[in-house]
Amino acid sequence: MSPAVRRIIAIIAALIVAGIIVYAIESISSQVHPLPDSIDATDPESIRRALEAGQFPLITMGLMVLGWWLAAYAGGGVALRMSKSSGAVWVFTIITVVFVWSQLKGLPHPTWLWLAGVLGTPLFALGGGRQNISLRKP
Repeated sequence: MSPAVRRIIAIIAALIVAGIIVYAIESISSQVHPLPDSIDATDPESIRRALEAGQFPLITMGLMVLGWWLAAYAGGGVALRMSKSSGAVWVFTIITVVFVWSQLKGLPHPTWLWLAGVLGTPLFALGGGRQNISLRKP
């Protein structure tokens, strides 16, 4: 198998693993700590009002961040192991950050959630893929 095909397969596998982890943690979160009756999870406007009013459970948002971080770390590891290429890890990291950003941009999330998602997620993805961010030229 060519290295390019191996990298593409590795990125897809990493995204699948990450998606499964996020889905699992969000499912567990919704069962362990369901949303209050005043919040309709199927109505984006209801979620928007709850976030703006500070009524959204902190534990729910914390578990969401935990899911993103675990998914990023595991996905980075899968991308590295399958592709044996840092390029696959970086592509996975970029896709993951874009996903998190797209989840956050639609609703008024608190600043800490933006920071944890957009700054924390790439660090966990690169950590899982064992990549360094160096500001100095080698």
